Amino acid sequence: MRRPKQLELYTTESRLIDLLDRELQRAHANEDFLKGKVERLELAAYAFGNATAKEYVLRTDAKPIEEVPVPEQPVKKTWKQVQQEWNSMTPEQQEAALAKGAN
Repeated sequence: MRRPKQLELYTTESRLIDLLDRELQRAHANEDFLKGKVERLELAAYAFGNATAKEYVLRTDAKPIEEVPVPEQPVKKTWKQVQQEWNSMTPEQQEAALAKGAN
């Protein structure tokens, strides 16, 4: 069995860091590419487009897109919480809960 050289001791963490770094560089290159395409499209719309396209390109009051708040989902109770709630009920309340759940 041969002994590994010092340069061959390449840890998993450093490999992952290198892979993430390459992926980040590709993402930046893709972002720059898309920004260039958008700029060229805006210039084309300004040069050859109709008046609405020109107004879009020249506007200075551009507001960011408003995000619609997502309604919060009801939080599911844990089994322990359900048991505690059930045990804290009187027998009449338990019967009413059973009848309500059966309908």
